[in-house]
Amino acid sequence: MALGRLRATVVDRVELRLRSQPLGRLLARAVASGLLSPSFALRLGYGHSTLPAAADVVISSGGRTLLANVALARLLGAPNVFSGTLRGLPAEAFAAVVQPYAEAAGKPRHVVALKPSPVDPDAMRAPEPWPEGRRAALLVGGPSGAHGFSDADWAGLRTLVAAPGRIAWRVVTSPRTPGEAADQLIAAAGASVEAVVDFRSAGPGSIAAALDWADAVACTEDSSSMIVEAVCARRPVLALLPSARRLRPDEAGMLDSLAARGLLARRPLAGIEPAEADRALGEARPLIANPLDDLARALAPMLGWADLSAAAGSV
Repeated sequence: MALGRLRATVVDRVELRLRSQPLGRLLARAVASGLLSPSFALRLGYGHSTLPAAADVVISSGGRTLLANVALARLLGAPNVFSGTLRGLPAEAFAAVVQPYAEAAGKPRHVVALKPSPVDPDAMRAPEPWPEGRRAALLVGGPSGAHGFSDADWAGLRTLVAAPGRIAWRVVTSPRTPGEAADQLIAAAGASVEAVVDFRSAGPGSIAAALDWADAVACTEDSSSMIVEAVCARRPVLALLPSARRLRPDEAGMLDSLAARGLLARRPLAGIEPAEADRALGEARPLIANPLDDLARALAPMLGWADLSAAAGSV
């Protein structure tokens, strides 16, 4: 989406199943160092798969795609962009590495940017400024490796949706939301709830519609991706903090940076009241720029895209 701001693009999506993540890392290092041919490494790592015959740019995200990213770039003679941490691979194996962590600043071939998200705020409804606006999306995650939810945390969410107040809520659950917790939220929803979008029946894609509808967003902190999507939507964002938090230093630093820029307010989830959520959303400032434009401008010179009027390419 970011590169599409600069050139017309045709996207070919390739689905590959990595046989083993440790094997993938080993093969990726071997390809990057020139010890193994990219075509042989792709067969070893992913089996016999249909691969693109040509591309102008190779893009991927996540550790399971590292081997495919490096090998396809070598095989096709194309620059490559990777979003995520390199797991020991040299930065020289990529044209650009996108990370949201401050410690990546100044590293060779690295771009520090918000986590890439599918949100284009220019294509969304312009929100009413808070607190004149009164529509807020409540994005609900669940227990993760870094977050544990207590009974008081779930009770805090039920308090937000049950109590009458100035805020009109649209609640969206996620794959991590426990079924019992989702059922209790649905049962607790009062007159202030415009809709509850249950992931179990709605499936993926519900967040985009909720962000477009909302003037502001409250989101449980376990999903930094949902938080970043809300920030990218140029809405004021409130992160609701579960009782048990064990964030990685880089993730904690990323959220601290958003808070320091005024883009994110934070409150404990246990005991939260609608009036406090309202005040907290008033503290957060919506993003002004479009993150897709910022990312495109950062990537263009790293890909050698000096002439941005060039013809369409296959990404």
